[in-house]
Amino acid sequence: MVTDVFYQYVAHLLELIAEYKWTAVLNYHSVFFNRRRAEMAAGDYSNWSLPATDLLSKHVYAYHKPSATKTAKLGTRAPANT
Repeated sequence: MVTDVFYQYVAHLLELIAEYKWTAVLNYHSVFFNRRRAEMAAGDYSNWSLPATDLLSKHVYAYHKPSATKTAKLGTRAPANT
């Protein structure tokens, strides 16, 4: 069902967002969506649940978020909310 595949894709994006920078994940999503749009026009929704490893390599994998432990070791703090 289409909704099941949609939820799988959203879960995939949430996993990426937790580990990689937002702009990298957004770039991946934009290109991924445009690829799927062409397939959907032909009635094929099957590839939404499959991560596009070529796009992940190109747009995401090089853009890890800094880890909290690295930041703590360097002595930097997150800005205080005032």
